[in-house]
Amino acid sequence: MSHNTLLEKIQTDVAAEIDAIKAAGAAEVAKIEAETEQAIQTLRVTHTVALEKELAQQELVVISKAKQAGKIALQSAKRAEIDDLFVTIEKELAGQAAEGYVHLFSKYASSIIPAGVVVTKVVAP
Repeated sequence: MSHNTLLEKIQTDVAAEIDAIKAAGAAEVAKIEAETEQAIQTLRVTHTVALEKELAQQELVVISKAKQAGKIALQSAKRAEIDDLFVTIEKELAGQAAEGYVHLFSKYASSIIPAGVVVTKVVAP
């Protein structure tokens, strides 16, 4: 073999070896990219499910708190109305003349006491 032929053979063998290494490297890179993409998809699905669960839980908490606040506001409004009613009634009763007061409670007592019952004593504060 001549010197040129030997150099050509070495260059051809080296080029073939380089191509084989490049192909193996490209295959390994493609495999790693595929595994990485799969891992990313798995993480996205996992985190999406976790975030959806957390969102649903937060929605339930917010709705429950809103309902509770509504019930508390309703009870407070009812108490305020009842308190106002008692204040109004107390003012009306306190503003009546003695005869009007006696007439009102006589009428009330006669409506709740059965007929035929004789009242012998009335105790008032």
